[in-house]
Amino acid sequence: MKKTLCVFLGLIIILSSLTVALAREMDIQSENVEFTLNSETGDRELLQGITAKIEMSHLENLIWNIDFSPFSESKAELTFKKRGGQADAPTFHGIWGSYLDIRDFARDNKKLGEYVFGVEKSLEKTGDSAEISIRLKDYYDYYPVKINLDLPGLSIYYYSPISHEEKGGYSFYGISEARGKEFLRKLSDYIRIPVREDDVRKETVEKMESGYSHATEYINTFDYNFLNAQFSDRLFFTVGNLTGPNENCPSVLVDTSEMGGGDGYGIYSVPFAENDIKSEEMKTVFRIDESSSVIYLDGSEEKNELYVCLLENGNFILKVIDASSFSEISSVTLFSYSYEKDHIGFVKNEDFLLFYKNDLELKTVTKSSDGTYSEAFHFVIPQENEYGWDYYDYESNAVFCGDRLIFFIRDRENFSDQLKKSAKFRITAFGADGRVYSGEWENSLGENTVNTYEAFVRINKAELIFDESM
Repeated sequence: MKKTLCVFLGLIIILSSLTVALAREMDIQSENVEFTLNSETGDRELLQGITAKIEMSHLENLIWNIDFSPFSESKAELTFKKRGGQADAPTFHGIWGSYLDIRDFARDNKKLGEYVFGVEKSLEKTGDSAEISIRLKDYYDYYPVKINLDLPGLSIYYYSPISHEEKGGYSFYGISEARGKEFLRKLSDYIRIPVREDDVRKETVEKMESGYSHATEYINTFDYNFLNAQFSDRLFFTVGNLTGPNENCPSVLVDTSEMGGGDGYGIYSVPFAENDIKSEEMKTVFRIDESSSVIYLDGSEEKNELYVCLLENGNFILKVIDASSFSEISSVTLFSYSYEKDHIGFVKNEDFLLFYKNDLELKTVTKSSDGTYSEAFHFVIPQENEYGWDYYDYESNAVFCGDRLIFFIRDRENFSDQLKKSAKFRITAFGADGRVYSGEWENSLGENTVNTYEAFVRINKAELIFDESM
């Protein structure tokens, strides 16, 4: 017994010593976070006046708040945070469409179900595969609307059944089933899109050991792609009106003339409150020519503005809309644009809007003193560049300084089979005069990085600050 007690006391002493040592080391590190510049290219002057406010953490309990100035003294502070609870405000999606495959359609439509499940049943005997071609117009007049909805305090989710005999259904959270179903009916009537004559889904059905395999080839097929801008009491939404492109078929417009309760294509609004969405007040707030396509929809409740990005006559156009009068504030043509070939990203920042085409062409749009918007910066990155810009990283933080566009980019490292964020980062700056700077740093906290998530010190977030007086 005495021997066991001695061993136990010894362990306590060792653990206490380790705890004291760890606490002392963390305290030292909190005041002495060192940054090392690993590599750089270009003109350092482009970082004049820039500070990065970086938050790093270990297990989300130890939090380092760091003010990093690239070429001067940096400050770091160690804080402690209790684990548990969501630190950031929850993100809501608004309306988003459910992916529907042929078997979902077949469960929903009796005639189609008899055909598809009849083919499957015939394969039970032969064990072979079968080729089927489904012209959706033979089974539906309008594209079926199966959606999910996430808003503060309420959700509606669509689920697909396992059994052939059952139909899909909805689950309702934070809203009564009656009001939820009323919204679904109203939405289905409000966004009626006739099924295209040439919408064909070709299926290769094969009997597997458990169930069936369906491989689909899509030809001029359309699926609902909802776009949303959420305010505290209103949801603005629309849908993409193009079929999905593939190798054999370019994208084509669907018929949107019956949308909006007959108003046609546009931006629609529906108010919501706690535990309810007021579908009876759904309305069209901004009409869009049916030959145009909405690519992005976003908004700023603080500025009372909607940002509508359109494909229009082969151009990518930003329209800024007043969210009360729904009048057009500005229209800015930004890029030539092909839906099949080009990708344009849109990032809303507090003081500017950022657009990037095919990752290598950057533009910013800013608000003038008269309240209108215009293009303020343009930089084309050559495909062969010495500063390592391969693509726009969606986790980048950017600041626009009038004649400079600067990015803070968190590094990623691959440990085992999981993608981890490391303590390295890159700051890349583009100047209106064509100058570029790019530098990569690591810091002393990164030395604690090991190949397990539990012991990983990582950058949670970073914000670039520009001080003109520096």
